[in-house]
Amino acid sequence: MKTKKIKVLKLLFITILSTISLASELFAARKVIMYGKFPCRACAKLKKQLKRNKIKYKFYDMHFNRKRRREMWRKLRAEFPSRRRISYPVIDVNGQILI
Repeated sequence: MKTKKIKVLKLLFITILSTISLASELFAARKVIMYGKFPCRACAKLKKQLKRNKIKYKFYDMHFNRKRRREMWRKLRAEFPSRRRISYPVIDVNGQILI
């Protein structure tokens, strides 16, 4: 039973590492914009991960930047017309929106 759990954990770990490396390659060559809010834990974690992987990005705080908030919603409505509510962070990778 214990060895089965270890094998599953190893497989999960390898999958996570390969996903991170693939994401690093994807983000590295692209323009990354992150829309979020200051007290957002998910935003802070993502910023930390992007910095750790040396991925350049721009962060716009939706509390203070009305122009960027409208820009984000315009992009969201173009890609997801029926979407009315979101959770942060919202990421724009070279024009493709990730929620």
